[in-house]
Amino acid sequence: MIHNHLEKYGFFQDLFVPNSLIDSYCKCGELSEACKLFDEMPMKDAVSWNTILDGYVKAGEMNKAFGLFESMPERNVVSWSTMVSGYCKAGDMEMARMLFDRMPVKNLVSWTIIVSGYAVKGLAKDAIRSFEQMEEAGLKPDDGTVISILASCAESGLLGLGKRVHTSIEED
Repeated sequence: MIHNHLEKYGFFQDLFVPNSLIDSYCKCGELSEACKLFDEMPMKDAVSWNTILDGYVKAGEMNKAFGLFESMPERNVVSWSTMVSGYCKAGDMEMARMLFDRMPVKNLVSWTIIVSGYAVKGLAKDAIRSFEQMEEAGLKPDDGTVISILASCAESGLLGLGKRVHTSIEED
């Protein structure tokens, strides 16, 4: 009903409105409605693409997410990080790492995603190696990164990575 009123009164001219509605549909488990709206949009921006991509990922629809990702006219760090995160959560660390390695730009969030993904899966060597690569790239963990990685370590019992992160914090 809200959707119809927004469209009827011309609010869809502002991309913020359909993008917000797509996000709302996804959060309410109405992915098919979100997809329908996305497909009907005459103009889409990076937010439109990333919002529907995130909807697929959060619904566990990684094959559809990958198909959309491959067809995106532009990918940014949000697009790449969303896909890496989705594959980490699905337990497909090989695909997550392949996408991570292909990322043209990595930031602290993307590094945190891959390190935490390995840690949750109990892959200590990969998690530690990735953490060290993050530091070698000149990125220092912030509070969010530390909390995320330590929570992953606690969940999987990776004491070694937890100690490595703690040592990194003490060095600063």
